[in-house]
Amino acid sequence: MTNNAFDKFGIDHLSASSINLFISNPSLWIVRYLLKIKWEGNPATARGTASDNAVGYFLTSRNTKKPLSKLQCINKATKDFVRLTDYQREHNEYGIDEDKATKEKSLLPSFVETSIDF
Repeated sequence: MTNNAFDKFGIDHLSASSINLFISNPSLWIVRYLLKIKWEGNPATARGTASDNAVGYFLTSRNTKKPLSKLQCINKATKDFVRLTDYQREHNEYGIDEDKATKEKSLLPSFVETSIDF
């Protein structure tokens, strides 16, 4: 039996995000990293991730010869949302709420536009 907690729970390294999660929410950290229970998200988390990605696309492209327009970023965010919700459909034990997916997808353009403007 080892006294090394990292070996005991199969933790190879601590990423910045895992350390931040431990600081902000130790209980969730235990569920994810010790009990190995992961949640694949829902349509709202997909919308949030896709919106965040769109802002990243916009800001990163500003220093290039062809900066992306808001519409191009919205289109990229929509593709990200579809990819993420497809993944959730496949990996979530109970699937996803399709009505919420439709609603979140319809809200995506306004979230992206507001975020970029801000």
